[in-house]
Amino acid sequence: MQISKRFIVLLVVLAIAAGLGAVWAFAQDDNTIYACANPAGQLRAVDHLDDCRPKETPLWWNIEGPEGPQGDPGSPGPTGPAGPTGPTGPTGPAGVLGFYTIREDRTLNAGGGIHWPAACDTGDVATGGGSRAPTTAPMTGHSYPDPLNMWQWLCFFQNDDVLAHVVSCYAKCADLTP
Repeated sequence: MQISKRFIVLLVVLAIAAGLGAVWAFAQDDNTIYACANPAGQLRAVDHLDDCRPKETPLWWNIEGPEGPQGDPGSPGPTGPAGPTGPTGPTGPAGVLGFYTIREDRTLNAGGGIHWPAACDTGDVATGGGSRAPTTAPMTGHSYPDPLNMWQWLCFFQNDDVLAHVVSCYAKCADLTP
């Protein structure tokens, strides 16, 4: 009767598996396997190292070794799918409904000075402004945004003439109130 190579390989694999299973069965609760090796190198699983015979060498090893060092970080994974659409946010404030100009005229007496605002309607914002005076009058003036009140533009004039003159202050307003 001839035995095939496959059958022999199968028997060897089964014998190794049975031997490992037997050694595994003798593993202790403390994560250690105990065995004894005879002078020929054959192993025999035991419950305790004291069970080794006089000519056997006691051996032990862990079922699971200590944790190793942390490995290098892996490469980033692919981008995940887009999440669901979030809830609708609250309605924002109304935008600019339009623009308009406010003009404030003042009479500037001879040798006098004046400082006054051109103010937008309540709730609106001054986005610009300016001033106007007679071109032939000897006077100085300037205009600028009010640093404390964003709804008005400020004007200043000094009249160095012997006559009174009418001067104007303007505010360009953004209409924000519905």
